[in-house]
Amino acid sequence: TFGISLIIGFYLLLDFDKNADTLYSLIPKRYRDETKRLLTTINRPLKKFVNGALIDCSVIFVITAIGFSIIGLKSPLLFALFCAITNVIPFAGPYIGGVPAVLVALTQSTTIGIAVLIFIVVIQALEGNLLQPLIMSKATKLSPVTIIIGLLVFGHFFGIAGMVLSTPIIGALKELVNFLDDKYDFLNTDE
Repeated sequence: TFGISLIIGFYLLLDFDKNADTLYSLIPKRYRDETKRLLTTINRPLKKFVNGALIDCSVIFVITAIGFSIIGLKSPLLFALFCAITNVIPFAGPYIGGVPAVLVALTQSTTIGIAVLIFIVVIQALEGNLLQPLIMSKATKLSPVTIIIGLLVFGHFFGIAGMVLSTPIIGALKELVNFLDDKYDFLNTDE
């Protein structure tokens, strides 16, 4: 199912504009322009989240590659890349990415293994509590406190998938509320 979903997604992306126009044609004409505007508004924080995640993963890749090289781990770029990719999963992902690096480092020597373990714990603690909320807050225009609370709440109710999706969902909800407030002025912030 996952493989077929990827294939369908690939073909949808090939003719994205045509497929989008087809979907918009199903919406009644009087709502079409407003629907396009709403979806464009909601899409903005999602794009910013992806950009923020790419920046965050790139920073982790560079830092861990340098650290692994200095420590003397074999194949530091490969393990740094794996750490960067799993870094998308908040809290647990960085440690999942660090396990193979620690195991390989322990086969080299106990000292290198312990050094890699300490390095991963320190870097991921700094990244998860400082760097990621800061990057995501700049990218999505959400407060770092909002992002951290969202991670905790979504993680509690929906697990790892909830943690991965919390920031884009909160960003999209914020844009939806702003869109509805612009249209209906239900927050009455002018008073």
